[in-house]
Amino acid sequence: MKRFYLLLIPALLLATPSLAEERTGTVYTYLYNIYGLHPNGSRNPGADAACVARFSDYRGLASNTYKINTQTLMMSDETTFHGRTYRLHPLGLRGQYAFGYYQRPANPIYGVLFTISTDFFNWSNRVIFVLNPSTNCALTSLPTL
Repeated sequence: MKRFYLLLIPALLLATPSLAEERTGTVYTYLYNIYGLHPNGSRNPGADAACVARFSDYRGLASNTYKINTQTLMMSDETTFHGRTYRLHPLGLRGQYAFGYYQRPANPIYGVLFTISTDFFNWSNRVIFVLNPSTNCALTSLPTL
């Protein structure tokens, strides 16, 4: 009977999916760069100064806790920014793992985005604000495009 159990344990270990398929972690980024956007997402350099004046108090640290299964592509992310946690949803962008959360413009955050490279070495955050009906603003951890 002991021999049976000794053979059963390795068989069970081989039958379970590899833990290497699932990547989890927490990363921190500092969101510092603010620039203007048109409602379609293209840059609006004429709104940069107004965006900086209105949203510079939001600069600061964001933390992301992610869980990504690289085989099944089942993934989740929670971003904490200015004391509030947002549960982001997978976006399915090619060449990276991307997450997003959008809401009706309130408090005035409209969207929270997080991307991480497929090698898990590069990541970025972006928060989208509504300045007025014709202008959005982005606060990002990356330099201006």
